[in-house]
Amino acid sequence: STLAILVAAEAARRGSRTLLVDGDPWGGGLCTALSAGDVPGLRWPELLHASGSINPEQLAASLPQLAGVSLLSWGGPRQDSLARAAAPGMQPPDNAVPDPAGGRTAEGEVMRAARGAYGLVVVDVGRNPGALISMARQCSGLLVVVPAELRAASAALQMMDSLPPMPLGAVVRDPLG
Repeated sequence: STLAILVAAEAARRGSRTLLVDGDPWGGGLCTALSAGDVPGLRWPELLHASGSINPEQLAASLPQLAGVSLLSWGGPRQDSLARAAAPGMQPPDNAVPDPAGGRTAEGEVMRAARGAYGLVVVDVGRNPGALISMARQCSGLLVVVPAELRAASAALQMMDSLPPMPLGAVVRDPLG
């Protein structure tokens, strides 16, 4: 999340119209990381009820803005924690996962509109394997953040085998041993 926030902030600072997307419905939430829970605008739960095409400029106008970066998140921190506490075994909405047969989904339409409205769309997919695979289908490249440990690097390589072919990079954190 930190890397996604920094990349989005730097792109916006350089003048690129930028969207930061929270791609993991069960992660800690970018709203929490950015203290943006009270910033007005649409979130994923409202957008996943959309049907049909989404106008890119209408999407851009409806999302929260924070320091020059648009934000698409799963909701404010209190809203997220209350919803998850009430239903700890609940799965993300069915339409949050792309149709394997190639049909159109609300998530796919939101991401299509986002690519049309923004010069850069940065997606923080988190550690949820389902969210990673779902959101990776919407991306043109991935950066994987891994600790400087052999087991972590091995796990990242195994995970990459399940992703669609695309440019991949690794950001190694912590001191190298």
